[in-house]
Amino acid sequence: MESNALAAGEFKATCLALMDEVAATGREVIITKRGKPVAKLVPFVPVQRPKSILGALQHLLVDAAADLTVTKPVAGYTVADNIRKWDVRLAAERERFPPNAASKTASKKKRGSSL
Repeated sequence: MESNALAAGEFKATCLALMDEVAATGREVIITKRGKPVAKLVPFVPVQRPKSILGALQHLLVDAAADLTVTKPVAGYTVADNIRKWDVRLAAERERFPPNAASKTASKKKRGSSL
């Protein structure tokens, strides 16, 4: 895109015609005051917005799905092995911190009683 410099006084006199010209040609205009650039008139480019929030997040969902797919298996390693490993870790965490224990402790502390 080519741009031209224009003094503020001249811009003021031809503002509406200049806006039409920029819209038609796509040419940028730099407005100056005492020879120093102070503003730039550029053509408006509308942003395409998705129709819904799911449309906005679609690229994220596609990227996440691509990350989850195994394209090249590693020798001696499967996705099922990883799932089993996480199941074992989750079971161990549930034994260490049962879901009900935290809520019972919190409710006793709220009432002001000590353990």
